Parts: sequence; structure tokens; C-alpha cells
Amino acid sequence: MNTTHSKVDLSPLLATWRALVDADEHEAAIALAEQCAGVSDESRWFVALGIACARRGLTARAVLAFSEACRRDGTAPAVHTHLADAQIDACDYEAAALSLQRACALDPEAEDPAGKRARLLIAKTRKQLASVT
Repeated sequence: MNTTHSKVDLSPLLATWRALVDADEHEAAIALAEQCAGVSDESRWFVALGIACARRGLTARAVLAFSEACRRDGTAPAVHTHLADAQIDACDYEAAALSLQRACALDPEAEDPAGKRARLLIAKTRKQLASVT
């Protein structure tokens, strides 16, 4: 059985997906991202699925989608930062800390917006923890 996906350019559908998310049409955005992820080897569709699920409050599905995006392309700081956000929402702080460490390691100079965001999440979490104790 051949599991290789055909090389279909799904790029035009990203604009449609963004419009659905912007219009708070999260169910439609999730459905579109799921369909595209099913026929594409690109991690961006799993990121899109994770974002749509997170905005819909489907935290466990968001974590799964971002985890798959990391598995497919673990070199992008943004993927790890999105995963950490979802893990924080799921109260899995240990996993979130590891994801944020990976994001920072991939962008040691904080040149990428996702690397900067990872550092902001770390600082924000430290501040929240300090106020609890």
C-alpha cells in the first residue's frame, strides 16, 4: 500500500482557512485543515488544525495536532511555541517547559518572532508562579 501523498499544491487553501478562522468559523476551519492534513505531508496543515482547535477550546486535539507538526518538522520554533501554548492550556506544564526549551534552542538569539514569544511565555509563567507562592 502506497502511503505517499501526491504533490498537490494546497497553498491557495491557506487563505480560505485564515478567512474562516478570522470569521470565527472554527468548525469549518478545523474540517478544512483536517482534510488538507490528510492529503499533505506538510506540517503547516497540522499547525493550522492545532490553531483552529485551540481557538475552539479543543485543547487535547490542539496538542495532538501540534505534536504531529513537531514530528513532521521539528526545526521551526513556532511549532514548538504553539505546542507549548496548548500544553499550558492542558495544564501539562512539564511538557510545556520542554517545548519552550526546544523553541528557544532553535532560536538562541531570539530573532524569530516565535522564539521571542517562547521567551515571553516563560517570563509570564514565572511571574504567575511567583504570585501564587
